[in-house]
Amino acid sequence: MMNQLNIGGSLYSVVFNFNTYRNFCKLYGIDDINAIGEMFAGFNATSIEAMEKQCNLILCALKEGSRKAGTSCTLTLDDIFAEMTEQPDLIAKATEMFS
Repeated sequence: MMNQLNIGGSLYSVVFNFNTYRNFCKLYGIDDINAIGEMFAGFNATSIEAMEKQCNLILCALKEGSRKAGTSCTLTLDDIFAEMTEQPDLIAKATEMFS
């Protein structure tokens, strides 16, 4: 069974795999997948830039999860940020699925 996150009252599959990382790297113009770890190392987790990167990685994982589940994912970065109002621990939940 795939991991799932509740976003806006709907459950979405979450998959962290090479497609997830590839799409995230393309979004940020990163050529080396290892740079993802470096990108997240030692930054201020409460900065808007850091939260945006984390939420974009979650969004890539949600879109990959939907692709693998054969469902549709029309969520946007704004949807992820809005959900953080309802679930302040959303990034922490997704991070647990990542590790």
